[in-house]
Amino acid sequence: MILANNEVLTPGSTSLRSAIQSNNPITLEAIKRKNIKLEVYQRIQEDMSKKGLGSIADLMLGLPEETVETHTRGIYDLLDTEVREFACLQTIILTGTEMAEPAYRAKHGITTRHRVIPECYGSYDILGESRRVIETEEIVINTNTLSFQDYLTCRRLHLVVMIFHNTRILDFVYDIMKDLGVPRHRLIKRLFEGKHAGFDALVDAFIADTQSEIFPSEEAILTHENLDALTYNKIFKHLSIAFFRERGVIFEALDEALRDTLNLEPEVIDEIVEITKKRIMTIECECRDDSHAVRAHYLRHIFGKKIEFSPTQHQRETVEFLKGVYATPDDRVNKMVYHLRPANLTLKINSIL
Repeated sequence: MILANNEVLTPGSTSLRSAIQSNNPITLEAIKRKNIKLEVYQRIQEDMSKKGLGSIADLMLGLPEETVETHTRGIYDLLDTEVREFACLQTIILTGTEMAEPAYRAKHGITTRHRVIPECYGSYDILGESRRVIETEEIVINTNTLSFQDYLTCRRLHLVVMIFHNTRILDFVYDIMKDLGVPRHRLIKRLFEGKHAGFDALVDAFIADTQSEIFPSEEAILTHENLDALTYNKIFKHLSIAFFRERGVIFEALDEALRDTLNLEPEVIDEIVEITKKRIMTIECECRDDSHAVRAHYLRHIFGKKIEFSPTQHQRETVEFLKGVYATPDDRVNKMVYHLRPANLTLKINSIL
């Protein structure tokens, strides 16, 4: 019924969210939750993909009994179901829930920190007195089964997924992998585990930023000398840095990963990377049309003789509006992509047979 209703909407205007939270059976038992079977979920995703419907899977980091292995395996398993996007969420302690109870925290070894909710901060004149007002959230950063270093390792994977999967820059590469019989997760796993100095430095900067935004209490946040810097969504900020300022680095890392993952001729890999580069929006957020005459015989077998790149109408309108709100390059890097969303950073592909 939900899929049928979604089909009558304008293509690309909405996505269906599935609150998976975790694929670990022990975690699901601890949080009193049941999910549909993965094979059923995969059939739904395949059906949605054939109909051109968007899909987002919500996963949570820091749930009881989750480990670095179960969390990463959950992401890899979902990648292979053809889900279009991940929301890798932090586990937030909500007042009045079981997880907020001291006994529950003690049982699962839950350690938390506080951080500012993105862009929820301002200075206001209240009854003649200047007051700084912020909204914060309490997130889980450590449990009996997930150390803080494990937590940071999972956050590294989240950034890799954000850059290479959520933006859709690999969607046409996935078509190639499907033709070759290579599961999607293998490329993301290689990007995550590979050693590329420039890309490692990019991810390290995100991890440092992640650590700098969490505090032992709300009071500690209020005394921070630069509250504005705490209000940026860190994963979106570093996605922006990757796309707008370090795109050479991400394409070098992708080139290496493709050569290690796909059994294709070097010139075919060269062309795949060339096509991918043409899809990314610039920091000026130009919504341009472009095309690529396909050279490699194998790629013609997949895509035809020509590929055209173009933004959707929704993408054009969203970008034009946000360019007016976030006029400076720094604002576009730090704030704009949080509202633009990852999928709107890449141009859509149409194959010409």
